[in-house]
Amino acid sequence: MQGAWALSQKIAAEIEEVIKTVPTEASAIPVECFRGAWGTKLIRGGRRTLKLTPLTTLTFFMSPEKLYESISRPAQAVRKSSSLDEANDALHGLGIYTELDFERDHYNAARPQ
Repeated sequence: MQGAWALSQKIAAEIEEVIKTVPTEASAIPVECFRGAWGTKLIRGGRRTLKLTPLTTLTFFMSPEKLYESISRPAQAVRKSSSLDEANDALHGLGIYTELDFERDHYNAARPQ
């Protein structure tokens, strides 16, 4: 690990301003935790549950090379992929249900048949 950084009052306020223009559920979570949120929260229309703690306000800085070499099986699996679908299939080979799968499933479920 190369270090860590926690949200400051100034940065939390800046992120809140950005969120007013670019709505985002996930990126708002650290700010909510900075403001005292704790426990669990549902996002994505109740389809995802997040754990809220003070640790959520931290950003950890790590060496991408060391992570790739040591623990990043997903990155290693998609390294030679030449398309999004090929990368998605490589992640399926690791048993990973991806955000792309989630979005496609959500889209297909909402589509009129």
